[in-house]
Amino acid sequence: MDFELPEHVRMLRDTLRRFVDEHMPRQAAQKWDKENHFPRDVFAKLADLGVMALTIPEEYGGAGRDIVATMVVIEELSKRSLAVSVPYIMASCYAGMNVVECGSESQKRTLLPKVAAGK
Repeated sequence: MDFELPEHVRMLRDTLRRFVDEHMPRQAAQKWDKENHFPRDVFAKLADLGVMALTIPEEYGGAGRDIVATMVVIEELSKRSLAVSVPYIMASCYAGMNVVECGSESQKRTLLPKVAAGK
């Protein structure tokens, strides 16, 4: 059995590491976590990066369902800040994946593009 990450996931991990270093400086991230502050600007940049859409099928504005890539995003964000990683999990996994699995067609068409856009 091959446990190597696919190339696109390794590239995503490298991109996320650069993103975290650039947009989530250690001191700021520590302050966010301590003060329970949600850095909306960082979240918006994650949406711009396209990682909010990793749990959403393309027909609803997502990138296609890629759970391994989603877990890599969670891992990289969590290394630096729970104030960023927990809302990411809530939006991408709890909201996005649950609407995909359990939502009506109307809910999917209405809500999933918002999740993909980080709104």
